[in-house]
Amino acid sequence: MLCYGSIQAALITQIDFIGNEKTREYVLLQEMQSKVGDSLDITVLKEDLQAIMNLGLFRHVDYTLYAADDGIDDHVRLVVQLKEKYYLFVLPEIRFDEVDKEIRLGVRAYWDNIAGSNHSLRLKTREYGGTLGVDDIRHELTYGMPRLYGSAFNIELFNLLREAAVVKDNADPQARKEKKYGFDVLRWRHLNQRSSGWYLGAGLYHEERNNQALSVGDISEPDYRGNFWGFRLGYKQVNEYLFNRRGKDFGYTLDTTRFLFESDQNFTKHILFYRGYYRLKSQPMNNLNVQLELGVSEGEYLGDTEFYLGGSELRGYAKNYYSGNVRVLMNLEYLKPFTNNPSYRYGMLFDMGNTYARFEDIELTRLHPAIGVAFRWKLAAFVNVNIRLDIGYAIDSGNSNVLINSRHLF
Repeated sequence: MLCYGSIQAALITQIDFIGNEKTREYVLLQEMQSKVGDSLDITVLKEDLQAIMNLGLFRHVDYTLYAADDGIDDHVRLVVQLKEKYYLFVLPEIRFDEVDKEIRLGVRAYWDNIAGSNHSLRLKTREYGGTLGVDDIRHELTYGMPRLYGSAFNIELFNLLREAAVVKDNADPQARKEKKYGFDVLRWRHLNQRSSGWYLGAGLYHEERNNQALSVGDISEPDYRGNFWGFRLGYKQVNEYLFNRRGKDFGYTLDTTRFLFESDQNFTKHILFYRGYYRLKSQPMNNLNVQLELGVSEGEYLGDTEFYLGGSELRGYAKNYYSGNVRVLMNLEYLKPFTNNPSYRYGMLFDMGNTYARFEDIELTRLHPAIGVAFRWKLAAFVNVNIRLDIGYAIDSGNSNVLINSRHLF
């Protein structure tokens, strides 16, 4: 191993990885600016290690410098030491429905780093309760391919299915079947740099809603179908640490049926968002997380208003408590670790938001607040598994609820 003084003008002649039993070397090399043949820059090298850590695949990333095998004094061999996470996580869900007095079942499965290529598979299937004797059952399947074959492109394929009973104001109860499938493509601005910075994306997807009146003699609502295309523009630079994050993620998204055929309604949705993750300099294990969002839709989304608030987004209020074609939302979380174990964290949360019929109706003085307490359990041995327990209190309605999930809110 070399001392620091001997590497100021060193040349990297070899890069080796230790500990990547599954992860392929090209996944690691495409996140590194340090290349064979480059002069060693310790600052750049440390940024490379953080970029590898940001993949979320490893519990530990470090490096050691050795004298090169060719024996030349200013040549070095760089060895990157890694400790991989577990890449398969299955979470069964058992919940007692107090309304129907029945047990609801579900499962979430996350398979990461498939074939060592950083591909991921997400499977969710769950009973969400029942209405008028019809169970609300949802299935979601997503397959993600970051930096496909070493390129600057991320590709995601998705398929969602749902069967449920829907009861809307001034309408007969409907048995509804929904399906949605499509793909998204994202391109990082720089081809030969890390998976961060500015990006541009687009996608296509198809969605259908088929309705059937639950009772004989009732009127069935129309069926809807739509072909959508999407546009994404944003910036993401979020550093992942073992127990928390630091950085920012902001951008603009557009989804619309315009200029595509065989859509039953004209619909366009705009979303502006900002997500910030702040670590305190004096206490880097403490986090202030911020989310801001403005969503505006033009036209109804397959027969319904587009935005809802309540449940996990406006904690303390019942799910879908507010609905409209415009949404304003703010989420704040302040988290700090337990003294003896930083994998457990606790803190306070504050949410505020509302929905409106039109953009012109927005009144920031009419935002509905919620407060609460938050608990987190970071399963550092798995990829992006963060058991989340939120207890929220809705200040306006006086209601409260308890939310449990295995992912960050944002």
